Amino acid sequence: MRRVVVTGIGAVTPLGGDAITSWKNLVKGLSGAQRISRFDPDGFPCRVACEVPIGKGISAKDGTFNPLDWFSQKDLRKVDDFIIFGVAAAEMALKDSGLDLMEISYINAHATSTPKGDEIELKAIKRAFKGRVEHFLSSTKSSIGHLLGAAGAVEAIFSILSIKNNIVPPTINLDDLSIDTKIDLVPHESKEKEINSVLSNSFGFGGTNASVIFSRY
Repeated sequence: MRRVVVTGIGAVTPLGGDAITSWKNLVKGLSGAQRISRFDPDGFPCRVACEVPIGKGISAKDGTFNPLDWFSQKDLRKVDDFIIFGVAAAEMALKDSGLDLMEISYINAHATSTPKGDEIELKAIKRAFKGRVEHFLSSTKSSIGHLLGAAGAVEAIFSILSIKNNIVPPTINLDDLSIDTKIDLVPHESKEKEINSVLSNSFGFGGTNASVIFSRY
């Protein structure tokens, strides 16, 4: 019998150590339990998690949700390429959904608290939404840290729950912004808002960008 360890990128994988070393070199260092904020960061808060969704089949009377997604993959050579392919992912998700830009009430940002990455994602969002700033935008990583391979799945659950409960999750510890966003970043406290559609972004190392739209079914 052969025993096998099933895992994502981590210290137990052949390339895991190199990946962690690269992340430490990209940011100012791991922040541990320190306070973090999206645009004025003091570190990269890595966490480990597993997400197991449990639910029923789609039923209109149950108020369940319809996901519409689009993925963009490119071998990125420079960080500015994230703008191009982040915009492409968001625009294609919006196109496939058939929704108007104004129907997206909330955006769950990838937002890892890296200065360049957050600025680039914000530019991508503004381009995809043609400069409109009526929606809410927040980072749930500010509350739970970066869950690495599980981040997108957990943030999808945040997005679905925001629709179910009509609550926009906050960006906690957001105090000092280095740029003028003109978008409500939901600092510190959650907000009650009727939400029918949410865009969730996952833009990662290696050039894989994903935008998923969740809508009330």
